[in-house]
Amino acid sequence: MATATVRGDGKSVYWKNQTGSAVSLGDVVAVGKVKGIVIDCGHGATAPNTTIANASSGEVAVAGKIRVPKLSTDTFVEGDRLYWDAGNLRVTVTKGAHAFIGLAATIGTNGLTYADVILNGGGMIEDFGNDGLATDIIAESTSAAGVTIDGALVKDKAFSSMSPTAAKGSLKLIAADSAGDTVTQITNASQAAARVYTVPDAGADAEFLMSAGDQTLAEGKDLTLGTATGTKLGTAVSQKLGFWNATPIVQPAAAAQAAIGVTLTDSTGDSGTHDDTVADALTVTAPDAVTATSPGTGADATTWTGAQCTAAYTDITMLRARVNTIVTDLTTSNQNVSDLTQKVIEVVALVNAMQSAMVTAGLMKGGA
Repeated sequence: MATATVRGDGKSVYWKNQTGSAVSLGDVVAVGKVKGIVIDCGHGATAPNTTIANASSGEVAVAGKIRVPKLSTDTFVEGDRLYWDAGNLRVTVTKGAHAFIGLAATIGTNGLTYADVILNGGGMIEDFGNDGLATDIIAESTSAAGVTIDGALVKDKAFSSMSPTAAKGSLKLIAADSAGDTVTQITNASQAAARVYTVPDAGADAEFLMSAGDQTLAEGKDLTLGTATGTKLGTAVSQKLGFWNATPIVQPAAAAQAAIGVTLTDSTGDSGTHDDTVADALTVTAPDAVTATSPGTGADATTWTGAQCTAAYTDITMLRARVNTIVTDLTTSNQNVSDLTQKVIEVVALVNAMQSAMVTAGLMKGGA
């Protein structure tokens, strides 16, 4: 037993007028989410009707090429989208709040007052949404695989969603030819309220590759962060982070991370003469041999001769010179200690500054 029968060519529908007022032959009317042209108002007792009264029905064409008035200053070429201005009963290239009626079948020039239109784009898909918004979705370039939207299989592979209020701008979704008969699905998670996801203007063509495993930022692309609130990498100390292939770890924390609380004080007296050089502090040499001879002691004591006195004086002078050299070496050592102390002070200050910066940045805790 047959389950379906052919009832016509599908270019018209039997339409019930629910506009609240009568419509006439040739009027453009809304048929669900598409536009149609009244072509048959039914028959009266003696002649065909010229209007379809409210709550009555008639035949409305939803496909084919039609000629309708246009805004005389509008210009367009074949295939451009045209919209029905119900207030002025004419087509226009400006979308605004107007509904899509079809594609231009001929060129529209400035001054021309009519347009030939392929009604509803000759089967073009328009406004898949069920929210009543004037949002156009235009199907382009056929593909055997097809796409399912609102439960209907659409034999197209690219769709342009037009702005609901602006005259310019569209969002195009393109399905590429795949190696296999695959389906790419984009699904939103359960949401507690309406959300708006905005794709900002990158200023040029851009791409972001998301893989099943590691995420890759395209070569030469940077992460530009805000200058007011800023951005966090990790929102808890227990979250793990690693750099340059190092094993990710939690935020380091240890008592040794505390700032160095005691600094050195340079009391050498040479703190104002730092020259960043550790000098040789051992220049003194062993004393020469003592040349004076002993005059003896006790019963053996004798009086020094002049030669012995001269020799003793020479020895004392030599020893005095050695002592002076030792004092100079000790002074140099003191300066070296002062220089080293200053460097330790500077290192401590640097380490404390680094520790403070790392704690502030969250790279370590700064304590146990």
